[in-house]
Amino acid sequence: MAVPRSKIDKDIPEASPCLSIVYHNIEELDIDPKNPRRHPKAQIRQIARSIEVFGFNVPILVDVRLRVVAGHGRVQAAKL
Repeated sequence: MAVPRSKIDKDIPEASPCLSIVYHNIEELDIDPKNPRRHPKAQIRQIARSIEVFGFNVPILVDVRLRVVAGHGRVQAAKL
């Protein structure tokens, strides 16, 4: 279901009812400070090594404001 236009900032494009893959620079993504999962530095390094070996196989899920919904650890690992 699309988010009503009145609930979206005017500078953010209309939400689409379907999913799509859009590439963004990692710096554009906003980490949610209320994310309940915490990743220790050792785990972030493990994720980074996995990305180096296997590639970035699982997309990061974001909302219309580019706030990360799922993939906080992958974002931190990609920044390494």
